[in-house]
Amino acid sequence: MLALSSAIEPLRSVNRIFGSERYHWQILGDAKGPVCSSNRLEIQASHDLGDPPAADLTIIVASLELETYSSRKLTHHIRWLHRQGMRL
Repeated sequence: MLALSSAIEPLRSVNRIFGSERYHWQILGDAKGPVCSSNRLEIQASHDLGDPPAADLTIIVASLELETYSSRKLTHHIRWLHRQGMRL
């Protein structure tokens, strides 16, 4: 959760300082809907990895036990982003 907050908070602050939405973010998950974090808080994923929105930048936030996590959808999505020339 700290990694996610650390990624979003500077963007939110810029929006607040300028008084306009200069940055916009969306949460993606294996499926659209609630995603449970390692501290058991749920965050709503607005999109499924199989149907991502257009983006200029993708930030991938990992959990504490990322070495034991395996997701074909996530692996496919990262490879697709790479083929598209997306900044990761």
